[in-house]
Amino acid sequence: MKNILLLFSAIVLSFSVYGQRSVRCYNKGLLLAERSAYEDAIRFFTKAIRADPKLAKAYYNRALAHSRLGHFGISINDYSAAIRLDPHLAAAWLNRGADKKEMNDLQGALKDYDQAIMVDPFYAKAYYDRGIVYFELSKYETAEKDFSKAIACNPSNEAAWYNRALARIRLQQYENALKDFDMALSLQPSKARTWKQRGKLLMHLQQDTASWNDLQQSLKLNDKDGETCHLLCMVAMRLNKEQETAFYRNKAHSLGFYK
Repeated sequence: MKNILLLFSAIVLSFSVYGQRSVRCYNKGLLLAERSAYEDAIRFFTKAIRADPKLAKAYYNRALAHSRLGHFGISINDYSAAIRLDPHLAAAWLNRGADKKEMNDLQGALKDYDQAIMVDPFYAKAYYDRGIVYFELSKYETAEKDFSKAIACNPSNEAAWYNRALARIRLQQYENALKDFDMALSLQPSKARTWKQRGKLLMHLQQDTASWNDLQQSLKLNDKDGETCHLLCMVAMRLNKEQETAFYRNKAHSLGFYK
């Protein structure tokens, strides 16, 4: 699943800088894209490009529209055109990297994230996305450092705290991971995944009562999660809760966890 939110450039061009036709088509494309009418937006961005082939933001926004439609090969080409025209467009490097990741070109994605950071050293999303790739490559120490940089740039990024916790678990930094889960939950307490992962860690640390409470909260937020039911079954067994053990075993089975 794509882990970035693609935002269309909201810069409305003026007639004084660009030709009337290119401006009119570009601005119409923005309006259509903001309404999720991506195919129509693409047509207008294409008209803008034909009227002014050096309009970098038209290539960039056409790439975003193609990306939303899953046309990653085409979007990568458009991002490349935007970058050739404006190498300082950090968002183009970032989003081209994201689309390369969608096509499983992880090394290509890393290079683009590097470039985005070179253009903007305080680009929190670039550090975060690069951290995700390093995590997927099992380079947990490097991932942890990138998530830390993302947090330094944007402390309100719940996902960065959550994913740094996961990286720290792989590095066996359990107490620091617990602190990161705490921070993630303070930012977004309705995330079932965070309650579950903290519950799993507490279970690993044999803090069974605290684990039980976290897993119960996770299940309240997502009552169709078979794995959480299985974990509750295991913790209930350790806490000698016989009825709860049977209940959550049956619930996990009904949700298809045991296959």
